[in-house]
Amino acid sequence: MVKDGSCKIIRMTEDDLPEVMLIEKASFPAPWTEQAFRDEFVCPFSYPYVAKASDIHPSFVLGYICFWIILDELHLLNLAVHPVYCRQGIGRELLSFALKMGRAAGTQFATLEVRPSNIAAITLYKDAGFIPVGRRPGYYSNSKEDAIIMEYDFLKKVTDTEDMC
Repeated sequence: MVKDGSCKIIRMTEDDLPEVMLIEKASFPAPWTEQAFRDEFVCPFSYPYVAKASDIHPSFVLGYICFWIILDELHLLNLAVHPVYCRQGIGRELLSFALKMGRAAGTQFATLEVRPSNIAAITLYKDAGFIPVGRRPGYYSNSKEDAIIMEYDFLKKVTDTEDMC
């Protein structure tokens, strides 16, 4: 079990990809390819990060997040936690980290798409202050499932994202 504060969030590297891909394949019905993650490494507005166990050596990947910051928007692309470490606050830490980076960069809002069937993710996002603002019909090509569009408005938030932790 991972204790509070026992993970560190660092920039994702090529060396993390084997573990990231195992988590990705275990987490999503239509997982990203390894090349999709590699593309994020070279994209100038992309921020791929991993959460690693800080109290275990060698450290291993507990989860990851990829997001873009473009002008005044943070767009969350991908967030997953290893199934063994779900519901231990790692996803919340990764999301809080991204929102803090967005706030520091001066973004005004954050957006994401999520499957309506992904109740755990929707709960995480709502708890963080995201609200549903729309739907993309047939967004997920493998299942034709819609996507719920959720938004976080930095300008309307009176509490700091620190409160999420």
